[in-house]
Amino acid sequence: MSVIAIIATALLATAPVTSHQHAPHDLFAAQTSPVMSGPQLPYTGKFRIKKQDKFTLCIAKRESNLHWYSTNRANGYFGAFQFNDALKRGATWMMIPELTEWYGHKMAVRISAKLRKTEMHKWTPFYQHMAFDTILNWRGPGSGEKHWAGGRFACGRA
Repeated sequence: MSVIAIIATALLATAPVTSHQHAPHDLFAAQTSPVMSGPQLPYTGKFRIKKQDKFTLCIAKRESNLHWYSTNRANGYFGAFQFNDALKRGATWMMIPELTEWYGHKMAVRISAKLRKTEMHKWTPFYQHMAFDTILNWRGPGSGEKHWAGGRFACGRA
C-alpha cells in the first residue's frame, strides 16, 4: 500500500461527523444489495431534495432496473443512473466543493480523482446517488434533468 493510500485511509477514518449522512470510508466497498429501493437512497447532502425521490427512483428503474452495478458496455453507460464517461467526469469535479466541506480540500480532490478513474458501476451507491443529485440540482432544483430526458418511459419532472 502506498504512503498516499495509507494517509487517505487514515484521513477518511477520522473524517468529521456531520449532521447528515456523508460519504462512506471505503469508496468502492462491496454492497449487500445490488438493487435499490426508496430507503436505500443513501446520499443526504446539500443537493438532495427528498421530494425528488420518486423521480430519482423512476430514472434508476428506467435506466438500470434499479441495479446499482448495471453496465451497458456497448453504449458506454454505467451504474444505476447510466452515466457516460463525460457526465461521470463532470460530476466528480462538481462534487469537490461538498466533499471539501466533509474532508478538506486535499482529500476531496483525491476522492474525486479516484472516482474519475473508476467506472461508475464500481462506485458505492452513496457516490452514484451523490453524483446524480449533484448534477440534477446543480443550478437549482431539477436544472440537470435534461441529462435523463427520453427513454423507455417518462418519469415526469424533477
